[in-house]
Amino acid sequence: MGTDGPDAEGWVATFRKQQADIAAVPEFKDNVRLAKTAHCWHKGPYDMQDKWDAFRAQVQANTAEPADDPTRIDSGLFFQKNWVQKYAKELSYTSDKRYHYNGSGRSYYEMGQSMAGAMVELLDC
Repeated sequence: MGTDGPDAEGWVATFRKQQADIAAVPEFKDNVRLAKTAHCWHKGPYDMQDKWDAFRAQVQANTAEPADDPTRIDSGLFFQKNWVQKYAKELSYTSDKRYHYNGSGRSYYEMGQSMAGAMVELLDC
């Protein structure tokens, strides 16, 4: 998992270590390889993480009322107006989620190269 690049912290760093630990198990030596992808993380010109965090805070502030409150906002309409329409240009170029590698085609291409390299190592065993 290359999410957050080489300097990942928290659960991403933990997940990476777990992936590496599994790949290092001796009985998997001839049939498992770890394809590292942290170097494939590219933010690009339309990094949406800060905007996404602000939007989620806005959603929480506007939807805290009980579900049966008649003044409660329609979350679907709220999302369309305050996210999809507001950031239509940015979203046409990229992804709004970091788990989609920021919509970077370059990231996916480079991850494919890393995985292919790991597969070649397996074929050479």
